[in-house]
Amino acid sequence: MNPIAESTMWTFFGSAIDLRNPSVVPFREMRGITASLGNQARFLGHTKQHYSVAEHSYHCWAVAPQQYKWAALLHDVHEAVVGDVTSPWKSLLPETLQYERMWKEAAAKAFAIEWDYELTAAIKVIDEAMLATEMRDLVCKTDFEVTRGLGIVPLSLSLTHLKPPSSAPSWGAAWADTFHAMQAAMYSEDAESNFPEIPECYEVAGCSFGLTAARRRIAFDIRKRLGRE
Repeated sequence: MNPIAESTMWTFFGSAIDLRNPSVVPFREMRGITASLGNQARFLGHTKQHYSVAEHSYHCWAVAPQQYKWAALLHDVHEAVVGDVTSPWKSLLPETLQYERMWKEAAAKAFAIEWDYELTAAIKVIDEAMLATEMRDLVCKTDFEVTRGLGIVPLSLSLTHLKPPSSAPSWGAAWADTFHAMQAAMYSEDAESNFPEIPECYEVAGCSFGLTAARRRIAFDIRKRLGRE
């Protein structure tokens, strides 16, 4: 019997995963993925109410333009394996970033997402706008200059009193329902007309990308990182 590596973690269903060897296998256990994302707290739990990775991902999906919705819903799905490591910790643990990138690539392969320049820039804008909104509504004693200095403004959407859709008992369930509905729609003959409906509160929240300056900044950052400037 082989000894269990220190880098082994156990999933919702008791499967062993060696974190040093990323693969698509863990992303086939959607109930486990849902449980993990629904239970994991953003900001290490330093929020006024429980706020999960699943809820964050659902909100990103709801405000994203149609062509980016699949990636927006799944942009943090790899965190079901690596965890939601906060940015300050990532700055101290560069090796963690390497493995996070590898697991994100494995998740992209599992869900047929091509993280090209345009998609990466678009999801980064959505993610940072949602981060600014979360900091405003949910994080205690927020220094608003942290987000204003980045050129990102919070969305005109209040997260404090939002509830999951009536058909879902939790945000984890709402995320899972949306995943399955999106997946089914993409395999249908008329994909767009079969996409799940977006709750009205997102439609009227003014979330449809009034973020031109931020988009340009992020696009510039990505081009610079890729050596295109």
